[in-house]
Amino acid sequence: MGMLLRFLAEFVAKIEDPRAIPCDSAPDDAAARISPGGTMKTMLIAACAAALLAGCQTTQQAAETMRSEWVGQSADSFFVANGPPVSGFPRDSGGQIYTWRGGEASFVRPGSYQTRRVPTQTLDGRRSTTTTVTYQPSQRVNYVCEAQIAADAQGIIESIRISRDSGGMFLSFSRCSELFNRG
Repeated sequence: MGMLLRFLAEFVAKIEDPRAIPCDSAPDDAAARISPGGTMKTMLIAACAAALLAGCQTTQQAAETMRSEWVGQSADSFFVANGPPVSGFPRDSGGQIYTWRGGEASFVRPGSYQTRRVPTQTLDGRRSTTTTVTYQPSQRVNYVCEAQIAADAQGIIESIRISRDSGGMFLSFSRCSELFNRG
């Protein structure tokens, strides 16, 4: 969600200049409607936010997609399509419970400084400004989707449960949805 908010903030900053949006076929007063604080800008931001959020799936929705696509299919087919399991555990019924992990990626988010200036007033009535500088150190961000896959003795998937799901790499709430939402 933080990535979405950063994207929208950067987008708003880019459209502060009405000339940043091409309006070849718009009337001359279009620049006034696109000006900072104008209704055109607000509508554009709302439309972008709605479009971005419409494609976002939660972990629950990703699990439903995985189950509808893979339950009843061969576990071997799943592993051929998505990579091998990291472990398997034999079931009393003769089947297996697999732990599958995929979509692993990571990056280092660089550190950043933030400066904040707050107007203050001393006890004797003089005005001044207090400046606070904070440093957010760099962080490693990891992305992963992990699922427990239960297969019967013939290797047919009976159930899938997402056991670990990070936020998505892109504008998504779920790494698993990025991997399994092919729609």
